[in-house]
Amino acid sequence: MSTLLHIDASPRGERSVSRQLTHDFASAWKQAHPDGVFGVPMHNFSVPAPFKAYIDQVVRVGRTFAVDESGYKGLLHGKSATVITSSGGAYRSGSPFAPYNYQEPWIRAVLGLIGVTEVEFVVADGLSEVEFSKRDREQYLKPIREQVQRAALAA
Repeated sequence: MSTLLHIDASPRGERSVSRQLTHDFASAWKQAHPDGVFGVPMHNFSVPAPFKAYIDQVVRVGRTFAVDESGYKGLLHGKSATVITSSGGAYRSGSPFAPYNYQEPWIRAVLGLIGVTEVEFVVADGLSEVEFSKRDREQYLKPIREQVQRAALAA
């Protein structure tokens, strides 16, 4: 039997888009069995402190990765992860603010270090327009929720 690792790192409670989308993923998970889903809002161009603290407890030499003369070797094999991110600004590749996105590269690097190299990102960015009522929340989230459903069923 598979177990879903479901982490919500946002302190925003019910207002959190990353929590809502991660919940959608977990609901769809009943039909699939990925190894982990992480709901991670962007804080100061990177990850929130509670998520970083969690990762610091997981990434342990001899437990989730090893080091030898050839370098680092992840000890988790055959694992995948879906990371659902949210941000007020648009930090996707190709956008003017993409160089400020330290979140996705850091998550890929740390998961890769422990051997989780199959990582899919679902991105909900530009949310400041939703927060300031420039865009309808449900209309904005509809295509992202569809992407979350596809990611959950494909996992």
